[in-house]
Amino acid sequence: MESNLLEYLEALHRLLDGEMRTLPASAQRVLLQLMRESKGRGRELAAIGYARLEARTGLNRMTIQRAIRLLRQQGWIEAVRLGTSGHTSVYRVRVLEALPERSTRPMRPLSRVDRLSPAHRSELEALYLGLPPAERAEYEDRVAAQIRELGLDPAKDLIKELVLYQLIMERCGPLKQQELLEALEQAKEEES
Repeated sequence: MESNLLEYLEALHRLLDGEMRTLPASAQRVLLQLMRESKGRGRELAAIGYARLEARTGLNRMTIQRAIRLLRQQGWIEAVRLGTSGHTSVYRVRVLEALPERSTRPMRPLSRVDRLSPAHRSELEALYLGLPPAERAEYEDRVAAQIRELGLDPAKDLIKELVLYQLIMERCGPLKQQELLEALEQAKEEES
């Protein structure tokens, strides 16, 4: 399950960072739903019918059919079984295979926080540890619930990293916010 989760997160990050910009918006919506139904739920295959895709994407059946055809032609997905009237189609999402090669370095979600300068990191740690225990637990529970809503299993270090991001956005003044977010962006550029 963990390798599926890491593969899902890597693919999702790469797609949202702009790798899917060549796809029409309708194909992007369908692709993200197929990813969610497979890798996002720890499965190899996505079994989903047009009615559910229509409800989740807000697209009509013809648009979904065109999007699926395009995704298949470009190698983003593979049809394992095409559904007929009343039967669900089954797809294998091949996002990582369709994306250009990238570094083989293992992906650790949100690892940029670890790459902050010691001064920035200690500021964030002090902010985190300065929260009253009940408030810190409330933040952690809220973040864990959001991760579970995505169909993922929240790991403790991931929860803490996301809480740190939330604290930057909620507790820091605009100048400190900008300074920390720029430091994170610089860490991202150094990572590339």
